[in-house]
Amino acid sequence: MGTGLPRKGPEEGPGEGPREGQRKGQRKAGKEERGSGTVLVLGTGVLLLVLFGAVLLLLQSAVAANRAATAADLSALAAADTVRGLRQGDACAVAGEVAARNGAALTGCAVNPGDHTVQVNTQVAAGLVPWPATGRARAGPPP
Repeated sequence: MGTGLPRKGPEEGPGEGPREGQRKGQRKAGKEERGSGTVLVLGTGVLLLVLFGAVLLLLQSAVAANRAATAADLSALAAADTVRGLRQGDACAVAGEVAARNGAALTGCAVNPGDHTVQVNTQVAAGLVPWPATGRARAGPPP
């Protein structure tokens, strides 16, 4: 059009400008980029599932360790009562019974009748974790 002023860009007639929603300088997504968002979302989802599984195993291990420690404490106290004569029976047999009642297995028992102390070791299966949780306790008068 004859205004005499130079134009700063290509001439655009009606319908030749940028499409609606598309700014100048933006390029249209090519076929090779289609679906990349889906892959990103799936990868993030898998990462979150793996992270959730790891946290679940960690929590399960902590609960099993707590159960093993509790079973060891109670077993040692029961065995110490037996050593002191407050209960009938063998100290290690009593410790094994108490450990079994608490879902643990007695793996070690050491009785020192001289100072009336007992040291016990227990194991508890930790569910999906491949290694067992262990507990250790000592009961008796203060050293």
